[in-house]
Amino acid sequence: MTIDQIDQDINSLEDSIRFRRTQTVKLEINIQHYQQILGSSENRDRRRAVLVICENIASLEKIAATVRQKFQSNGNCNIYTYDRAYRKFEKSELNPGDIIIA
Repeated sequence: MTIDQIDQDINSLEDSIRFRRTQTVKLEINIQHYQQILGSSENRDRRRAVLVICENIASLEKIAATVRQKFQSNGNCNIYTYDRAYRKFEKSELNPGDIIIA
């Protein structure tokens, strides 16, 4: 291995480390933003219905369990899941605080 190849490898590693640090910082910022949204009493006062679209049934079930654990105890929100295309969704009107997970 030549000095140039070693320098190239080092530069490549430095770029990779820099990229990963940048991604970590972005992720931490997103997590903080998400926590602020969930924890903000101001957002709870301006209640709206929420629609959560999931990639698959497994993530729907996981998200629904977490949402129920966090929000069902307050009694002011209804949580609905829509997990099959052949099931008819009967809710025709949404109220503030309703959560639909599909």
